Amino acid sequence: QLFAFADSVVRPEDGKNDYLMYAFLEKDTATKKSSSSLPTVQRKPKRPEDEDRVLRYQTNNDGASFDLLQNFEFDFTPEPIAKFDSTRVVLTDTNYRPVRGYSFKRDTSNKKIAVVYPWTENTSYKILIDTLFAEDTSGRRLLKNDTISFTTRRNAEYGLVRIRFLGLSLADNPVLQFIQGEDVKYSHTFTNNTFYARLFRPGEYELRIVSDRNKNGVWDTGQFFGEHRQPEKVRRVTRKVNVKANWDNEIDIQL
Repeated sequence: QLFAFADSVVRPEDGKNDYLMYAFLEKDTATKKSSSSLPTVQRKPKRPEDEDRVLRYQTNNDGASFDLLQNFEFDFTPEPIAKFDSTRVVLTDTNYRPVRGYSFKRDTSNKKIAVVYPWTENTSYKILIDTLFAEDTSGRRLLKNDTISFTTRRNAEYGLVRIRFLGLSLADNPVLQFIQGEDVKYSHTFTNNTFYARLFRPGEYELRIVSDRNKNGVWDTGQFFGEHRQPEKVRRVTRKVNVKANWDNEIDIQL
C-alpha cells in the first residue's frame, strides 16, 4: 500500500494546517513460501528429436524497417546461453562486405546479446551467424548457418526535439523521463536546462522529472524503518509533448 511519513514530529500547537508528504511503495522484503510442501515435477512436452537439439532465439527485427535508435538484439528466452563466440557473428553490408566498428553487449542474465553499431539511415545490412556462435545451458546449438537481413529507417521518420526547461534546478541531479502508458521510453540526465535529440521517435509523451539524489540512474523508493529515508521526488510535467516526424520540435516549458 502507498505510505508516507513526515520528517519531523507533527505538533498541533504549532498551528500549521498543511503538511506535504511524498507517498511511495516500500520494497517487499517478505519471503514467499510454497503453498505445498510436496515437490512438483514439470515435464516438457515431447518434440521431434531434431527440434529438441536446436538452439532457439528471437530477434527484435520484426520484418519492418529497423529502428536506428536500437541495438540489434538476440533473445535466448527461456534457456540462457552458456557459451558465446563473437567471432562467429559477422555484420556486413548488403553485398556481404564486413563493416567495422560494431561490438557486442551481453546482459547479466545471459539471455540477451546486442549488436551495437551506429546504423546509417536507409541502409541494408546482413548478420551472418555460424552454427557455433552460441550454445545454451542444455547444449543446444544451431543445426545450420543462418543469415538475417534488414534495412534501417530513414532519418525523416524521426523528429528533432529541443526542450528548454525554464526554472529547472540541477541541485538534485534531475532526470527527465519520456512516458507512454506505464513505460519509460527514454531517460535523460540533465547537465543544463535543455534536452536535445537530433533523432527521436515520433509520438505523444508524458514527461516526468525525477530527483536522482544518489545518481544511480533509477528511481529509489523510500524506507520508514531503519534508514528512515524519503523516496526520491517525482515531478509530473503538466504539458505533454507530441513529437512529429521530419519536424523540428522546439518547446519551452516553465516549471
